[in-house]
Amino acid sequence: MSDFLASHTPGEADRYARILSNLTRTEPTKISTRHGVWGSVAVVENQYPGYRVYEDHRSIAVVVGGPLLRAPAGKDCLVSCPSRHTATVLRHIFENPAGDWHHDLLGPFCFLHIDKPSGRFTVVTDNLSFIPVYEAESAVDKTQVLSTHSDAAALAACRSRPPDFDPVSVADFILHQKVTYPHTLYRAVRELAPATVHTIAPGQHTEAIYWRPQGRYRPFQKLDDAAAAAREALEDLLQRAANEHGRLTFFLSAGEDSRTLASMAPSDVDLHCITIAPSKNREARIAERVARRLKASWEFVEQPPDNYLHDLGHRSLLSGSGGLSIHAHMFGIAQHSSLPEQPVVIGGFGSDAFLKGHFYKLKRVLPGLGYERFVENRENSDVGRALPIEDDIYEEVAARRLRHEARLREFRDSAVNEWMVCWPMSQDHEIVNFWSNRRLFSSLEAFFSPAILDIAASIPPSWVINRRMFQRLAGPALKRTRWIPHGEGHFPALPWYANMALKPAVRIGRRLMRGGRRGRYPYAWPSAASCVDSEEFTRLAKRLLVSVEDSDAVRQAARVARLSSADAMQRFAAVQLLGSMVALPPSAE
Repeated sequence: MSDFLASHTPGEADRYARILSNLTRTEPTKISTRHGVWGSVAVVENQYPGYRVYEDHRSIAVVVGGPLLRAPAGKDCLVSCPSRHTATVLRHIFENPAGDWHHDLLGPFCFLHIDKPSGRFTVVTDNLSFIPVYEAESAVDKTQVLSTHSDAAALAACRSRPPDFDPVSVADFILHQKVTYPHTLYRAVRELAPATVHTIAPGQHTEAIYWRPQGRYRPFQKLDDAAAAAREALEDLLQRAANEHGRLTFFLSAGEDSRTLASMAPSDVDLHCITIAPSKNREARIAERVARRLKASWEFVEQPPDNYLHDLGHRSLLSGSGGLSIHAHMFGIAQHSSLPEQPVVIGGFGSDAFLKGHFYKLKRVLPGLGYERFVENRENSDVGRALPIEDDIYEEVAARRLRHEARLREFRDSAVNEWMVCWPMSQDHEIVNFWSNRRLFSSLEAFFSPAILDIAASIPPSWVINRRMFQRLAGPALKRTRWIPHGEGHFPALPWYANMALKPAVRIGRRLMRGGRRGRYPYAWPSAASCVDSEEFTRLAKRLLVSVEDSDAVRQAARVARLSSADAMQRFAAVQLLGSMVALPPSAE
């Protein structure tokens, strides 16, 4: 776990601790509190080594997340001190005029500083708000409540009355499985801007931007130069992680992202790989072959088929009800593995978005030819028009998305709609995977490195589609597993034109080996359709529909939950909303 809840209101620390404990099911002994004339703060214990709360006579410093640091270790704490890295961030980045929030912290973070004499709060968000921070206005004294958890901010601000859901945001979440920035599911709660130093005092809030994905940071003349720079950045991050932790653990799937990272690990490091799948299916078998070839220990963790519907309300509230919990893959199973004991667990999330054009609108050049070209995308405001949602709500959802597009056009002149899906990262509904993971164990996503973001922002779309960029980045590292195919049938070390013939051959060979029979479900995670089509989902929806209190937001979600013709993700989102409304704890008055 790792969250904070803070405000300028004195005497609220114990209530804030109860809110965080109720939402995240954290033991009260693992939540520290501070309060004074400057206000109140509660902090869930950070499981990342070296990132506990740091306090001296003047400052309280909190880091959420566990970034690797370029800054030198501070003298405030010994190597064994549980807050040594927090002290380093405070002294060598926050208080240092030469400190660089963009480059000096490798990985997601949020920094909170409380200046006790002045009562001034400073919040620093990371490059894309991989760890978002939310702001709400207190119903008591109109001061600002700050938290890394949207539901916690809402509960802290509303005091004794239930939080007020925003019907437009509820519709937005059902339609798109996310809420358009800076809005949240709650009327009173907003997300703070990414890559910004926010200085907050009673009645005041100033912002200083330190980075935007403008496309002018690392100009490259050739694709090979960009690929080499990305490879160098990843290798540097992995070396730093090995130096810091001594042992590296990787999520390993049948895909190419995790395989590439594990293959780049320093040769002298203890390497452990973990695979999650519903059975020892094709996904698991390929991952095991890769682990053996890399001479890594391998751990298999079974994913129960009903895991995504079990305790749906709390599953949603763990990482915030504004995120689609079907992406919280480790919830319910992390404790049955070695994940919580690992000093760092490295994942490959973000590669598709930043280095493969996952969000780009593409068009096949010729039918049957595995080659695509980029098409400039425009915001589509007609998504989900068939759903039973009022026209004025639809119009406001569309207006919010167009305003967000205009906001990005202030600093980007190409691929704007593609960056809409990851600026900030709350706009990518799959980010819930990381939001959940970071609260369950020490998760580090290598492709969230600031150097990778610089490269992704500054290269043209034509370089990343058809795996051109990724294949040149990964190819040199994949020599040991060159002839182990991807779960989809292609060979990650080879370019697209070589896989045009090899991928169909692998798929045909697999079918022949099965004798034409349908094999076991081959993937790591179930599809939304399989969850929604299950009897368990139907029973859950019926139970929730009679459990929630009536309101505009509830009626809106209930209509979609009952609509069998709705998209599977939209129905899941509607039922999840009902589940989180039922599970939402009181404001701990």
